[in-house]
Amino acid sequence: MLSILVLGCLIQFYLGFANPAYPEGNKCWRPIFQVAASEEVMTEGTIGDKSLVNKFATLFPEYRMNCDDAYFLRLVQRGFPESFSNLSILMDQPLYPLLIFLVFKPIGLLFDNQSMSVIFASAMAVNLLLMIFGVLLFYYLLKDLFSPKVAFLSSVLLIFSPLTHVMLVQSTSTGIMEVFIIIAYIYLLNDYAGRPGQKRLVMYSILAGILMTGKMIFSLGIFVICLGIYFKRIRETVLFFVIHLVPLGIWYLFVEWGLGIKFEIHVITDYNFGIWLFDLFSSPWSTQLGVLINVLPQYFESIIYGFMMIPVILSCYGLHYVEIKHKYLIYSLYLVSFLILFFIMNVILPRLSFFLFPIIYPTAVIGLKNLPHARFFSPVIYTAIIIISNINVYKILEYG
Repeated sequence: MLSILVLGCLIQFYLGFANPAYPEGNKCWRPIFQVAASEEVMTEGTIGDKSLVNKFATLFPEYRMNCDDAYFLRLVQRGFPESFSNLSILMDQPLYPLLIFLVFKPIGLLFDNQSMSVIFASAMAVNLLLMIFGVLLFYYLLKDLFSPKVAFLSSVLLIFSPLTHVMLVQSTSTGIMEVFIIIAYIYLLNDYAGRPGQKRLVMYSILAGILMTGKMIFSLGIFVICLGIYFKRIRETVLFFVIHLVPLGIWYLFVEWGLGIKFEIHVITDYNFGIWLFDLFSSPWSTQLGVLINVLPQYFESIIYGFMMIPVILSCYGLHYVEIKHKYLIYSLYLVSFLILFFIMNVILPRLSFFLFPIIYPTAVIGLKNLPHARFFSPVIYTAIIIISNINVYKILEYG
């Protein structure tokens, strides 16, 4: 089964280049031929980059690059981590460029260490490795919680999900890095719940903190804290909260004192992450009530679009058949934790709501298993849901 999952990751990796999906009319997604013809290739890359980008554009003419991709490539090219002085917008998420740097450094000794093409290839290698390791962790997590069959089918749904298809081939911490962080975080939480201990608490809290330097998905911390409070594990919860901030604190001190750069979190300074709440709470109560009333419909609508609806329906049906204590509490807390994060961000998007996949996909598979006549029709049903729930089929039909 594991080899099939790895093969699925490789197939999805190819499909991401050959049959890409992207928002139509969005200027942030640049066609590869446009990138190849731009002056950036010559001014920011090397002589060899021009030829390599043109060959790549010939192989995958439909491919598009997200506008954020170049930031991460420049971070590595311009001397990581000193390059944060000119690209401070990524200062709060150093883990992804660090991984690219670690892969690129030995390759750069053999090739041109200024080549943007080689850095991009290193980023793609990081994405693929994160996806493979993430899927395998997801499989073992669900195998422990449910069964090998549920774990395998849920992992297949994750591999061929819309977000994976779009973001696996983009050199940005948005997408695959986030998927890996969520899986690893929940894997550590489940392992600790089964084998609690002081040393494991410290070690796992530090690992969770390191994951947060890849992307600050605060909802995961909210989820853990809420569980700790409900199950009256207050001491462990407080220790986790304090210890998991240590890696970010060390990074902050390194940036401020080691690099001599002012530490900034641009989602706060540039995008008013959380700041908008002060304006909301100072507004009339009718405005506050209107905002709160609109949040839930927007959230559930984004979940439906994020999963192409069918898995969400099956998840609601399948939750009833899950044989885990406190299943409704855990499911609800996970939903609410991300709702809190999105509300603070003031951003609710299907791409972000896809982060509910750890509760949606396994419960959807269990829902499939328990449909009337599912035993007789299961191969057909499983095939149908995988086809309906992933974007590859639509892209293959569109591009022929």
